[in-house]
Amino acid sequence: MKYCLFFTPILPYPTGGGSAIRASIALEVLSSMYRVIVINPELWGYRIEIFREDWVRANSTAYFRIRPERVKEIRPLVEDFLAGEPAGAMIDLLYAFRQAIAPLALNCLQVGGTPARVTILDLDDDETARNEQFVPLHEAAGDTDLASQVKAELPKITLFRGLLMPRFRFNLLASPGDCVAMTARYPGRAFVHLPNAVRLPGGPESAAHDPHRMLFLGTLDYLPNQDAVSFFAREILPLIRETNSAMSLRVVGVGSSAAVTAAASDVKARSNSAGASPHSADVSRPAASIATSDPKRSTKCRHALQM
Repeated sequence: MKYCLFFTPILPYPTGGGSAIRASIALEVLSSMYRVIVINPELWGYRIEIFREDWVRANSTAYFRIRPERVKEIRPLVEDFLAGEPAGAMIDLLYAFRQAIAPLALNCLQVGGTPARVTILDLDDDETARNEQFVPLHEAAGDTDLASQVKAELPKITLFRGLLMPRFRFNLLASPGDCVAMTARYPGRAFVHLPNAVRLPGGPESAAHDPHRMLFLGTLDYLPNQDAVSFFAREILPLIRETNSAMSLRVVGVGSSAAVTAAASDVKARSNSAGASPHSADVSRPAASIATSDPKRSTKCRHALQM
């Protein structure tokens, strides 16, 4: 019987943020082909107000949430679980979601004595390039110490990635641009473009749409989203209102942000973990990411406002 060992630092869930959504879709696909064992070391914390363990349990054969101080127990935990399964149980696929989790996943590469036939590292994005773009955002927010810290860690992230990638057969990236850049930087490595996907929110088919409302949906304590909302409310929304004074922007997401509240006093901001449906039903223009011509501004602000 074939199993997939799925390592992720964030709990997979259909809503609550891009990483959680991407991991949840991967889990759904893998669980249609394998008996999936989910290993969730709490490297990125645990947000019980957003994620629900019951969804993961319903989409996996086994689920283990691991406290940071107990990560050394992962391999014996997996070995004990497989020993209790029917004869012939083996790990066929090792799937590591995000670079930070890769060393823990590799420690279980030969659980049961036989190496996993397929190994996948889902990088999601080019962390070096992303963090380089975060530096000016932190500086603009006045957090120069954090900006310096992020900048100092860039060489370590790049070195770490270069050592890890050869250990995996496939390396996944969400952006085709990242695939091109990484292929040029690491010739001979296999990079696969696996785009992000979004589950469309359900809602009444007959719901009336208000042509004067826009919606921004995202994690509100994520710096690029904070910058996007602040920039849009300050620089773009007033221009739109010059031709349509009734236009409004609704901001919905998990987490909280004083920056969003302060910069967008006339924007309706609401933290919500239940999903987008109640807020998107009457919205005619989703402003999920917002265009800006300044390359130092939010990396999230692109290609979305179709007016």
